[in-house]
Amino acid sequence: MKSLLPYAFAAVLCASGGGALAGELADAGTAAEAQVGHGQYLDALAALATAQDKVWEKSPLLFRKTIFVASDPQGFGIYDLHEGSTFKRSEKIILYAEPIGYGFRKDGELNVIDLSLDFEVRAKDGRLIGGQKAFASPQLRSRVQTHEFFVKVVYRYSAVPAGDYEVKTTVNDRTSGKSRSFTLPFTLTE
Repeated sequence: MKSLLPYAFAAVLCASGGGALAGELADAGTAAEAQVGHGQYLDALAALATAQDKVWEKSPLLFRKTIFVASDPQGFGIYDLHEGSTFKRSEKIILYAEPIGYGFRKDGELNVIDLSLDFEVRAKDGRLIGGQKAFASPQLRSRVQTHEFFVKVVYRYSAVPAGDYEVKTTVNDRTSGKSRSFTLPFTLTE
């Protein structure tokens, strides 16, 4: 049975103005299908990885996931969910995010992911409680251009009164110049 995946990618990219790239993706999918048919699985995966890299480069900075977690993540996708969005004022709030579309810069043989984070906290009525530019600088140095990277942020709001708030976290990619924010509402209790 023939896979429709390469053609679905092509249709989405054509609709978004990426006609030339859509053809390349369809070609990569067709080549990968043929390679699988000949038992060349590593070659098929390499063809699809090349296509993924092209989509990655064109993508704006986006997030697969932005959630509160119960403890420090142990790696990409390795975390315990925090139930709900309510926290005691005395406890730390751990945010986990999986960005996509970031760039890579070279440092010798290494590929470097180089981000900078800003945040703002607002009360439910929109009043600014506080924030900071460039408060964290997550980086990763790897021999491969990994698409599995996560950002962990720990917020402490013990000096903020109990109530409903939202935290806006902005991720700035120092390599590509891309930037994107996400906002998560939360409640502080005594």
